[in-house]
Amino acid sequence: MGSSVVFIDTNVLVYAIRPDDPNCDKAARAKHFLSECAKNKVHICIPAIVAAEFLFGCDSSFEETGKRLQENFCIIPFDFEAAIEFRQVVSKQRQRMKPGATQPVNSNREKRFRDCLIIATALAHKADELISFDQDLVTLALDLGIQAREPPPSTMLPGFE
Repeated sequence: MGSSVVFIDTNVLVYAIRPDDPNCDKAARAKHFLSECAKNKVHICIPAIVAAEFLFGCDSSFEETGKRLQENFCIIPFDFEAAIEFRQVVSKQRQRMKPGATQPVNSNREKRFRDCLIIATALAHKADELISFDQDLVTLALDLGIQAREPPPSTMLPGFE
């Protein structure tokens, strides 16, 4: 698995910096997943939109956080190839909407737009996998042919043990 290219969503980064919570395993799962990827030399990529979302949520230390992101991850720009993929992603996303509906349940236009940017970037840069705790993003990515899932529980990391 050492040659895999894995794209991660904002929520994975957010959970990775949170303290562990005994009532929610997402922080522990995100930390363990990223740790195992580093140990196994998995190439972890962050779409530029994910970096922007993450830095937007940072306090005054966002410059230091930005440096650490660049040191630890490959930040992937939204380029022309991604723009071409974006059109296909938006088309597929619209097809998933129920007839007469203006937007999917539990979603909004800006979130869907960002999700489409993330998926288009992953497609354009040949991601092997997209990791997110956002089920809407995972489902759309799967529909578009990208392997996508949540970070697994630490006891279920295939290829890492």
